[in-house]
Amino acid sequence: KAQELLLKQKEEDEKLAKENQKLEKINQEKQRKLESKIRNTCKKLLRLFATRCNNLKENNYKNIGEYGMFSFEDIENIMISNSTMDEITQLSDSLGGESTVKDGGVFINNLPDEQCHTIRTNIQERIEICKNKKKENANNNSNNNS
Repeated sequence: KAQELLLKQKEEDEKLAKENQKLEKINQEKQRKLESKIRNTCKKLLRLFATRCNNLKENNYKNIGEYGMFSFEDIENIMISNSTMDEITQLSDSLGGESTVKDGGVFINNLPDEQCHTIRTNIQERIEICKNKKKENANNNSNNNS
């Protein structure tokens, strides 16, 4: 009987382990989707913000792309990919969050010029921080491979 109980317990443990793996996969997928949604919202807000800032009187940028004065590389491949979800959420919140995307950017369009300038400066600083972080990681990887 002891062997039967141990065998039954082992089967139950294996069943629980499989259920836990399924739940873990589901949670990882939900987290991945949430992070993707946060990144996409931030990108949309940055595009709206670029449109707003391109209209500023002080703005004299000639080569303005999808993200205004910020290059696609700076936003997509440096800032977004090298920022934590908390940092991206904080930036999105400073631009009005998801509700701003849904209402067509009313919040961003009503930003005072000085606030727009401050946010643009913060984005520039964040890009520089991320560039430095990326360089540092590349240097660490090359040192580890040596």
